[in-house]
Amino acid sequence: MIVLLYHRILRNPTPETCFPEGVVSLGEFERQIRVLSREFDLISLAEGLRALHRRKRGRSRLVSITFDDGWRDAWVEGVPVLGKHRIPAAFFMTTGFLDEDLLPWWEKLRLLLGRRGAKAWIKKLRQKLSLVRSSGNDFWDLFQALKLQTRATRARILEAPFRAAGPNTTPKGGRIFMNWEETRS
Repeated sequence: MIVLLYHRILRNPTPETCFPEGVVSLGEFERQIRVLSREFDLISLAEGLRALHRRKRGRSRLVSITFDDGWRDAWVEGVPVLGKHRIPAAFFMTTGFLDEDLLPWWEKLRLLLGRRGAKAWIKKLRQKLSLVRSSGNDFWDLFQALKLQTRATRARILEAPFRAAGPNTTPKGGRIFMNWEETRS
């Protein structure tokens, strides 16, 4: 059995999207689903686990689709495509973000890096985190360094500049995670 994991489905992903390896465009997702439904038996995760438990042999073309973290765009864009093909999927939620307009720290970092005057802030932050080498990708370098910090330290580093940056740091389209009502349907 194969389990495919998606994070986000965006109509028009951009290079600034966090973790582009976990993002697929809506068109690409539709193409993948067409190919998968033609070539594999697409089953729910529960069915796949039951098949594995029974150790059924011979059905090596089983595929389950999952979505991590409860990104709202995966729900809004992905569910209609899956419904059209009658394909089940499992959504794994980050419950702390349900019904909240909270942004995870890595999204705050991405938004801060995209604002005017970010170069000076990046330079100062690199010094503060003792980042000497650069991969050429500021987001990735800072993400890796901030990931190693405590939650309190990350908040101290990001919150003041995020608040000071003002309304231009609000994500387009509003809420980015699913809500409780969406998870129940």
